[in-house]
Amino acid sequence: DWSSNAAQVEAWCAWARASFPGLPLAYLGHSMGGEAGDAAFRENPAVDAFVSLGMLPRRVPDCPTLIAFGRYEELFSEETAREVAGDRAEVLVSPYSDHMLEITDPFLVRGIVAWVNTTLGLGGTVAFSWTRWAVLLAAMLIGVPATLVLAEKAASYQRPSPMPTGIAPLPPPGRFNLFRPAARLLGCAGEALPPMSGSMPAAMVRGAVFGVVFAMLMSLLLSANVFTCSLNHPARLAAWLVLALPLAALFLRTSHALERVNPGTAFRRFAVGALTRATPLLVIASLLALRGPGIAFAGMMLAILALVFAFVAAVHALATRGAGDYRAGAVASGIVLAWITAFWLPLVF
Repeated sequence: DWSSNAAQVEAWCAWARASFPGLPLAYLGHSMGGEAGDAAFRENPAVDAFVSLGMLPRRVPDCPTLIAFGRYEELFSEETAREVAGDRAEVLVSPYSDHMLEITDPFLVRGIVAWVNTTLGLGGTVAFSWTRWAVLLAAMLIGVPATLVLAEKAASYQRPSPMPTGIAPLPPPGRFNLFRPAARLLGCAGEALPPMSGSMPAAMVRGAVFGVVFAMLMSLLLSANVFTCSLNHPARLAAWLVLALPLAALFLRTSHALERVNPGTAFRRFAVGALTRATPLLVIASLLALRGPGIAFAGMMLAILALVFAFVAAVHALATRGAGDYRAGAVASGIVLAWITAFWLPLVF
């Protein structure tokens, strides 16, 4: 409910004032969070300081305001930001980040902390911790691969024996098989012999196990280190359940086409899927980025989508290897993409 964002920010400010009486209050919002703060504080600021990260306020509120962003921000240029700020707001620019990376940019975080300390007269009360930043970064770099490995182990628990090689060969890829160019590039050849073990229902269950275990572990990892992503949100949980079935069916269809090029190994299965789905999006994203701020934001969104598709290709490859069945990989891919859509995007039913 986009229209309620400002009211929610105002309610949070009222709660903070009541819970911590006498203490100064600052609000930091990134992207849509900055837009929500702009809407909430435009007429009657409820905070002592406002930081809009990666978003330009439509009108600078009547409270100390900092507009912070990276040099490669896709929504607006530095010149536009300084024009909007005028003499009513300060501007902080990092030479390192774009819209997506601003929240993890140490230059911006340190600068924001220093500005808030100075603006609210806190001296050095709050300090940026390089140690905590490094720990959070390491947690994600180690935690995401570990989550994939654990989900694969769960899908492989007491799996049935694989079907004999050649029991269910697929026809060769047709002329219009979208996976064919990447498969040729990676040297995929020979008769298509997709990995299968057990019945179709058993494969679907193993794929579901992979997807659910992965989502549960990733929710804990993200909630502890990046953003709140708990599975106990009723509307988003419902969106996940609604999207999982059609997406799993879609991936069952596309994985059949993928197996017809005979990827053979988990790496080739990942690489063919990732190259086929992500490369066109990355090319379009690069072209849009050259057009400058504004349209470049659409390019960034396409680049994020490309990364998501590459990640889902890894899910498919690992779930297939763990369950010994490409159909399990397809179901896991649908469940994971449904979870990403429901819990990472502002989409609820």
